[in-house]
Amino acid sequence: MLAGANIRKTRGQMVFLASLILIASTLLIVGLTVLLGFGSYFDQTAEDLNTSEARIMISEDHFSDEVEQFLRDQSSEIQINKGLMLPVELYWGDSFISEGILVYDLAENREISQWKLVDGSLAEGSGAINLPNVFRIDAGYELGDTIALEMQHQTHNFIVEGYIENVYSGGMAASHSAFVSSELFEELQDAHPEQKVKVIYANGIEDFPELQLRLTELMPDLGMGVFDVISVVDLQAIAMGRTMMAEMASIMLTIVAFIIVAVSLLVVRFKISNSIEDGISNIGSLQAIGYTNRQVSLSFVAQYGLIAATATLLSIVPAHFLLSPIADVLAGQSGLLWQPNIDLALSLLAASALTAIAIACAWLSARKVRKITPVQALRDGSSNRSFKRNPIALDRTQLPLNVALSLKTALQGIRQSAMMATILIVLSFVAAIAIILFYNSAINLTAFEQIPGIERSDAGIVFMPEEDLEVLLAEINAHEDVYFAQFFDSNLTVIGDTLTVAFTMDDFSRRVTNNIYSGSFPESENEVALSVLLADALELEVGDEIVIGDDKIPFEVVGTAQGMEGGSFFAYFTTDGMQKINPNYVPLLAHVYLNPEVDPADFIRQMEDLYGDQTIMIVDMAEIFEIGAGSFAAIFSAVGIAILVASTLVVVMVLYFVIASSIVRRSRELGIQKAIGFTTKDLMSQISMNFMLPILTGTILGTILGTLALNPLMSMGLSGMGVMTSNMIVSLGWVIGTAAVLLLLAYAISMLVTWRIRKISAYSLVTE
Repeated sequence: MLAGANIRKTRGQMVFLASLILIASTLLIVGLTVLLGFGSYFDQTAEDLNTSEARIMISEDHFSDEVEQFLRDQSSEIQINKGLMLPVELYWGDSFISEGILVYDLAENREISQWKLVDGSLAEGSGAINLPNVFRIDAGYELGDTIALEMQHQTHNFIVEGYIENVYSGGMAASHSAFVSSELFEELQDAHPEQKVKVIYANGIEDFPELQLRLTELMPDLGMGVFDVISVVDLQAIAMGRTMMAEMASIMLTIVAFIIVAVSLLVVRFKISNSIEDGISNIGSLQAIGYTNRQVSLSFVAQYGLIAATATLLSIVPAHFLLSPIADVLAGQSGLLWQPNIDLALSLLAASALTAIAIACAWLSARKVRKITPVQALRDGSSNRSFKRNPIALDRTQLPLNVALSLKTALQGIRQSAMMATILIVLSFVAAIAIILFYNSAINLTAFEQIPGIERSDAGIVFMPEEDLEVLLAEINAHEDVYFAQFFDSNLTVIGDTLTVAFTMDDFSRRVTNNIYSGSFPESENEVALSVLLADALELEVGDEIVIGDDKIPFEVVGTAQGMEGGSFFAYFTTDGMQKINPNYVPLLAHVYLNPEVDPADFIRQMEDLYGDQTIMIVDMAEIFEIGAGSFAAIFSAVGIAILVASTLVVVMVLYFVIASSIVRRSRELGIQKAIGFTTKDLMSQISMNFMLPILTGTILGTILGTLALNPLMSMGLSGMGVMTSNMIVSLGWVIGTAAVLLLLAYAISMLVTWRIRKISAYSLVTE
């Protein structure tokens, strides 16, 4: 009865508190559902399709009986399939890009690493193809559309017959997979015999790094050209590549949910404390007629427990409707066709946990009732009040009267001011992080482009190995549209018993992407820069020496590099340095950097006309990178917007709740002030200024902390992928603008809430 009466007495405030808890509970349920459900969906898909622990792809020219026997000896279960690793050019949305597609024979038998049709029908007809679902999500192809794939100056047209799910497809670690009929597969093999590969699915490999090393030993000439294909991918790497962004986004939402929960608990404690202080006479009356202190305390627990339980249960509904658009955003990066449903058990568990936390907070906050005696309560608690503190003497201050009264009230209610400042610090911290994330993912993508550490160029030209490469490179450099061009290619090598992707460049000073974490890029043939993760694995630091290659050639470690260029383990050599390790190494891939006004697509068309017969392929590197970075940016942009909206709503609700409570609490004081001549405008200004000091302090401190903390927090989250410094761009204009909006919003809310004073007479304010 007491709890119900208290709720009816402050209906508006209770609705806003319930809304606050509802937002927190919604974010928590969504975050936990994505965190647990997305990864589980991938695991279940992998299990349903009997996916192997590893996939090894080797060009058919290098696949021998010796290699096959070695793989069979190393595995407990093995399956060998035919494939075509086709470098193609196709329209991806509105852009023409280069992409690697691994084409399979639809009819070939599979016991492990199966695939399933998710939409449409099997590509059994002439010219039909089954594609991964990401081609519909990101590239915009629908069933029945014609997709034109250009391969080595030949164009093949296919009809999109259906969409498939295959675990070893998409993500950061594997190329897209496609399936065609046996007849069409044979035609493609005849047209592109040099692209034939063997795809080996294997289980039971005990020492994965050792397997990779032994393969390179069995095929010593592997990796001398771009299409001498070897690819060893384990299921764990695929899982990380396809679920990592979902996990990061869900963790961020869950953290924000707990922050809002903490704010809600502060509000509950504030409200109970004020209710006890302001209603102490009523508590004395209840004690006098027989209510125990325990019963009065439990009335507060019942009141806020009921509010929390109702809000958390209702939050299941908006969480259900939010999951589908979130799944669509995640599908663009992962390619997974996740169709989420609310996990009722998980939702009820989250709701129960939040309700229990709210009940515990209410119980702890209401304990002070136990110390109140009926006599003390009926005397209005005057024995606990001190009249000695006078922080601002009104008869001596030089401040305007309204300002002085506001500051005096704020200093007398220092606990309330501290609570308000704390809440604004937390919310401004979250809002600053959200706006920086949004700026970097939607306005200026420079940081998202630099985080992977991948070299940024405008075009990539892969020359035929038999051509005079130096002459061709000189001709490219002499072109009027070219700023400069140089070879930047990769090779496989072994460093300290670790198979490593080795990148080579003649002059690293002209490299656009500076992803050096410590030290520098190599300048001479006896220097090497290692990825941070590789250096940690080998326990090497800048200045150490390591021997590389069969001839045990010494190299000095001159730098460590961050990023994901070529995976976790990569290294940078000069071209001369790599040729010391492997005299047969010849770089074929030239990166071309164009003048600012040149359109890469137009330049590529010119290159195809001039050098079509001398190149294997010409790639629009800028477009590929933008598409890749865009999928990551879309997720962070959506998360940033969600966090910003949530934090703004919480600011509005908290301010309404606290200011409305303050007006009710100070009703008699306000009545006296109005009776002695203060106008409604004066009282509104006093209350608003009373809260603006802690709001201003909290907003400034929270914004500064959020600005300073984002990059360290992002670096901690990305360190496992080799990114040690995220270098997110902090736009002071956007951050200051966000802080200004929060302050203006706070002032507007305070004025709107205090507007109710104008309708109340001085007599009613004194007597209520």
